[in-house]
Amino acid sequence: MSPKLVAAAAMLATVAACASHTTAATTPATFTVTGTIAIGGYGRSVGSCDGSRHPGSTDLAPGGRVAVYDAAGKVVAVGVLAEGVASSGTCWMPFTVTGVPVGAGPYAVQVNHRRRVIFSQAQAGNLALTLGSG
Repeated sequence: MSPKLVAAAAMLATVAACASHTTAATTPATFTVTGTIAIGGYGRSVGSCDGSRHPGSTDLAPGGRVAVYDAAGKVVAVGVLAEGVASSGTCWMPFTVTGVPVGAGPYAVQVNHRRRVIFSQAQAGNLALTLGSG
């Protein structure tokens, strides 16, 4: 093998080794938002529930979109409403939104087309949104 060919092969091997070396990507820190929507004046005391039969709350059903926005107003994570539980005339519908980036607040949560509610990262573990009256 000629010296030039050996040098070229060595250079290609070095370039290939450098190209294949990648640094580990860092995953951004995130947190989870959990909360409950309370639909007041539900009329039932026990059992499963949602807002589908409650005037003014027909859009609140399991699978309804729950979006979290960052301080710039950009959607940063999306979750869904779960099936609710009726208790003492109120329908309690839980939700969870995972993957919300740390340090992008203050944040806002919006259920379907409803008004956004502002919250901080410290409040993210137990948001309580109330609709209707008892």
